[in-house]
Amino acid sequence: MGDRVQHKAVITPQLQGRQFNLDVLSPSVAKDRLTLTKKQESSTVGHSIAEEIAEIRDLLKTREQASGALSVALKKARRRLPRRVYNQGMLLAKAEPLMDHPKLRLTLDEPALRKSAGEVSAYLKSVDLAERRKTRALTILGSMAFSVLVVIGLAITVMRWRGLI
Repeated sequence: MGDRVQHKAVITPQLQGRQFNLDVLSPSVAKDRLTLTKKQESSTVGHSIAEEIAEIRDLLKTREQASGALSVALKKARRRLPRRVYNQGMLLAKAEPLMDHPKLRLTLDEPALRKSAGEVSAYLKSVDLAERRKTRALTILGSMAFSVLVVIGLAITVMRWRGLI
């Protein structure tokens, strides 16, 4: 009689790039082919989101002077970031450890992560460091000028009460 063991179809590297008519193939080969393409898509999608997270980490380091892991860098830059951008960044930071695990990666909401990454990177790219330094210097000078005016006003008031003026 013969051996009635079904062997799984083997897709060699030469066959990976080719498109097959799945109706012609046996069901087990068609299933293996679909599984292979899904794995390739999920690995490239996860990799591109991981690249976007790395880009955001670099932007945080250059634009906000906050280095380290994404969650740590976001916490350092929290006061300088709008609340929405911070929350989107934390969503990415929570998803980052799940990207390394092949099965947990499938649970991630990829369109939402892409949108979050785009929003955070767009904000960080729009930050003008020269304008931020200029604004900070003018704020400090303005508060110093106000303090000097208050001290002069109080000195004049005290002199008037004592009758020196």
